[in-house]
Amino acid sequence: MHRYSLQSSTKKLGRPPAYDRAVALAAMRDLFWLKGAAATSLDDIVAATGMNRPSLYAAFGDKRAMYFAGLESFASDVRQAVAEALDHTDLRTALEHFYHGAILQYTSGPVQRGCMAVCTATLEAAGDAEAQKFLSALLSDIEEALRARFEKAFAGSAAIAPEAAARLAASVLHSLAIRARAGVSRAELEGVAAGMISLLVPH
Repeated sequence: MHRYSLQSSTKKLGRPPAYDRAVALAAMRDLFWLKGAAATSLDDIVAATGMNRPSLYAAFGDKRAMYFAGLESFASDVRQAVAEALDHTDLRTALEHFYHGAILQYTSGPVQRGCMAVCTATLEAAGDAEAQKFLSALLSDIEEALRARFEKAFAGSAAIAPEAAARLAASVLHSLAIRARAGVSRAELEGVAAGMISLLVPH
């Protein structure tokens, strides 16, 4: 799989940090996921993490690096979830887990946030080559995982090529993310996913 990461310069301090980096990263990620990179201020991040600005800069770098750290964390979770879902022996079951897990992620929390990459990185990618590269790598990884799973299941017997099936399945996934962000109910999202699965696995 593609591995893209943005390295931020982190100054080593003489004393151990008086914060939990994983907890701070999760708080930042949730904030960026909800508001996007541009709309999230450093004051927002300070309030969410409980860390002061010097500590944030020392741990993560500038605000852009903080945003990418959150994206990397999100992408790592996505890759793992996709691999686990598609590992099911039966193709229909694998796709059901693939979509259901994503829908739960998109709709959980106080508001429906959709996919962090699709709903925030697409805005950054328009003017940021690094964001575009990051987004492209993640979408390619998801599509490649689907292609490999369809290739294994079809074994040359299906009317549709694994590559085409993967593109369709991934496109519906991204559509679900946008629909979730727009407030479409979880039940309706599950219905869209079920329709796609029925097209790809008719029997």
